[in-house]
Amino acid sequence: MSQMSRAVDKILQVGVATGQFKAIGTRAAVSLVFSLLDTVYLLVPTLMNVPGPMDDPVLAEATKRFIVRGLGVVEESDSEQVLTRNPNPRMPGGDIG
Repeated sequence: MSQMSRAVDKILQVGVATGQFKAIGTRAAVSLVFSLLDTVYLLVPTLMNVPGPMDDPVLAEATKRFIVRGLGVVEESDSEQVLTRNPNPRMPGGDIG
């Protein structure tokens, strides 16, 4: 496990222990988070020649929310704010939020 992976794993362990995250296998969660980030930030924009989160703040926010929700965090704004714009018109999918 790399130094970065160990740091994220420790953050997740503390989050689980304090009730900020749901009970998860932190090593698997670290792997999934890094895989998602690699895919969204590097692979899809490069292979499909489309903007990624570095170019689209709406997509960056949606990616962050997806990860945080997957860890079990419910944000206060979840029920108030809905992102309605497809951040990448060349990709199928429609609304995020």
